Amino acid sequence: MMDPLILFKLAEFHFALKLDHVERVVHSVEITPLPGAPRVIEGVFDLAGEIIPVINMRRRFGMADKRIALTDRIIIARPGRRVGLLVDEVGEIVPKCDFVPAAGISSGLVYLEGAMYREENVVVITCLERFLSAEESVDLEESLGECHADS
Repeated sequence: MMDPLILFKLAEFHFALKLDHVERVVHSVEITPLPGAPRVIEGVFDLAGEIIPVINMRRRFGMADKRIALTDRIIIARPGRRVGLLVDEVGEIVPKCDFVPAAGISSGLVYLEGAMYREENVVVITCLERFLSAEESVDLEESLGECHADS
């Protein structure tokens, strides 16, 4: 059994994230590019005085980019450092559910924890802790450090 999940969409694809990692969901905002950051980082924004890096989930999963829309959402989550996850739509919260672990689907699925079937859709359960590689995390921290040093 999987702990409660929050559902989200990218294009026509359905994903989920463990709810215990999520702090809140906010409407899309203007995101400032962050020079030197990994490609998956859309940029940063200010959330109540804290600079939050935003991961473009379409890029993370190798999907086509799209212009950020007012209807997009940013999931504020904490895999360690607080980050925003730019997604097209946020859906419902799913209580405990049965799922197929990633190892039962295919080997080498880095960003996935598993999958489940819900309302005629396959929902891919993502693993937030692996959204940034060690190298990407270091590059992001260096970019953020340079950003703070310039202020």
